[in-house]
Amino acid sequence: MRTREEIACEWEEAFGCADPVERSANARKWIPYYSFLAGRQAGKPFDASADPDGVTAELEKSGLLYPGCRVLDIGAGMGDRALRFAARGAEVTAVELCPACCDLIESRAGGSGGVRIVRSAWEDFSAPEGSFDLVFASMCPAICGFEELLRMEALSRGSCAIVTVLPGSYDLRRREMMGELGVKPRGMVTPGDRYAEALKALGRDLSFSVRESRSERSVSAELMLEQYPIYFGIFGISEERSREYLKDYLERKAADGFLKDGMLSDESFMRTVLISWKAPRG
Repeated sequence: MRTREEIACEWEEAFGCADPVERSANARKWIPYYSFLAGRQAGKPFDASADPDGVTAELEKSGLLYPGCRVLDIGAGMGDRALRFAARGAEVTAVELCPACCDLIESRAGGSGGVRIVRSAWEDFSAPEGSFDLVFASMCPAICGFEELLRMEALSRGSCAIVTVLPGSYDLRRREMMGELGVKPRGMVTPGDRYAEALKALGRDLSFSVRESRSERSVSAELMLEQYPIYFGIFGISEERSREYLKDYLERKAADGFLKDGMLSDESFMRTVLISWKAPRG
């Protein structure tokens, strides 16, 4: 087994996440993109009783989520998890940096209670040790090193859980475009195999629940021209270059038969894992 120091060094080299100030600054680069996504969901119905990937049911089955339990949701995004947990009777604190996402959570909650929103980066969040029964993070780039895993544990008097991707997951068109643009982003979501190695190095006894899903869909060229200049801007690509590239990309896909009637075929393959463990106390 590799040492904790070896794992930490490789983690930092791959993700560039050691400096919390730099990491928080990088997280703010995502705000325009998540604001765009939240804006597209505003006013749409949200069913908090749904459980499309089975994570909520798995947490209930394992006894980690139950009525009255106090949950911390780190990087809550648009509140899908937080609201589903609250619908099962949990008292959820949702930590989220993006103002538009926080506003969407409030709108979706509709004054029903159960979710307390903390408008903050994870790096700036604080609470007394042992404040929560379950400390949870889903697809959260902020949990990117031993220090952050230990912070999660310190806040929990019960368990911790992480939902993340496994190697092999992809969105076909996004992967193509990122490759053609030469974008090799750092500071993205940590894959599950790296979390597992780190937690085992800490001596934790882990539970795993893996899911796979494959989907095909069509995306409008109009939406791509609106969305991707914002997304590519996170990685330092100018809007002008993005639009020129996207126009060329879509023309090539039309010539290849993948773009028809303004709709581009796309596919995704997702391998996700729910990792949970007991937080050591004392």
